[in-house]
Amino acid sequence: MFLFIGILFFVIGVISAFVPVLRKGNTYIISLFVGLAVICLHVFGPFLNRHSKLEALLNIDGSSVVEFNIYPDDNSNVRQLVKSRKLIGNQVAISEFAHAIKKGSISSDINKNPLWSCKIELLKDNQEVLWLSISKQGKTTLLILMSGRYGWHLGAIRADEVGVFLENIAH
Repeated sequence: MFLFIGILFFVIGVISAFVPVLRKGNTYIISLFVGLAVICLHVFGPFLNRHSKLEALLNIDGSSVVEFNIYPDDNSNVRQLVKSRKLIGNQVAISEFAHAIKKGSISSDINKNPLWSCKIELLKDNQEVLWLSISKQGKTTLLILMSGRYGWHLGAIRADEVGVFLENIAH
């Protein structure tokens, strides 16, 4: 959807640049720039291969994760699962967490009024770092894969068992 809007802005900018009636001032340049920026984000930026990144998260191997950190979320309107950073380095807990993620599925759901939220930093043995924003509403737990701690949302996974696991480990 975001890519479609970028293409639409770009096409409107190109048409406005070549039709004298539509070319009032230089406003068509803004449309061209916004459209081109959105297209570049999808083709070269963090949105590249986002579906394959979600699939890789769903197939995560617990033995490849060294540790994970649970942080309070940045959203102050939501109850935080943890008050401060909590390090999980126990391999059994890491394997249980990975197993809970594997039971999830790619989703387009949104938790509008979550009970709690947190952010998780997964550190893998190949030096890769994955950031997840997690929220729970009722029985629904959503994991949002992010491009960084404060980065772009790359997609969501619904994995209800992750919420139960985190509630047990955080308290």
